[in-house]
Amino acid sequence: MRSFVRSAAFAGATCAAAILSSAPAWAGMGQPSDWQINLQDAATPVMENIHSFNIFLLVIITAFRLLHQELNIPPADMTVKVTGHQWYWSYEYPDNGGFSFDSLMVADKDLKPGQPRLLAVDNEVVVPVNKTVRIQVTAGDVIHSFAVPSFGVKIDALPGRLNESWFKATKEGVYYGQCSELCGRDHAFMPIAVRVVSEAQFNQWLEQAKQRYSAAPTSSRVADVAPAGRLIVADAQ
Repeated sequence: MRSFVRSAAFAGATCAAAILSSAPAWAGMGQPSDWQINLQDAATPVMENIHSFNIFLLVIITAFRLLHQELNIPPADMTVKVTGHQWYWSYEYPDNGGFSFDSLMVADKDLKPGQPRLLAVDNEVVVPVNKTVRIQVTAGDVIHSFAVPSFGVKIDALPGRLNESWFKATKEGVYYGQCSELCGRDHAFMPIAVRVVSEAQFNQWLEQAKQRYSAAPTSSRVADVAPAGRLIVADAQ
């Protein structure tokens, strides 16, 4: 929050300086002559250029500061690696046993009461509340995009490249997102679900997940979505 306040104050001061330094350009527009009804030009072309440069400078300074802050990842409490596939997500917890699992959309016929259609998944990402989570995103086939609007996260998943971002959820609940890069026929059927729980609940889930996913062999699953959102999953042996 302090960083945001400092950035806002800096942007405000820069904007005020730009307006004040550009004031002579507006003040020097002069008075209209007889029978002239259109606006007057600035006093000199030099002042026009100064005014344009100030606007350009304001945009550049604020943009570079925001870009720097976006890439400045704070010390993380945990890391989740995300891999996009056609058409599902895989998640790995390298800091907590190194287990991994696939997450696919729940088919319409399997939806439980309260589960949102086209957003519910069979295996949710689980993270603790009030903890900084670093996400490392890549792809196994084509370009995808991992996006969870509630966390302000949207990061490209590129084959052969690892991109990073982070979030810190301050309220428990389930937060949904979707792939935001057109990745093929069933692009619309690879949702994201992140469940934020208390630290005690997370530790309990972690122990269960280690037993469930670490013992299971990693399978190459192919997800297919038929018309009307009916999900078909095949395990490649």
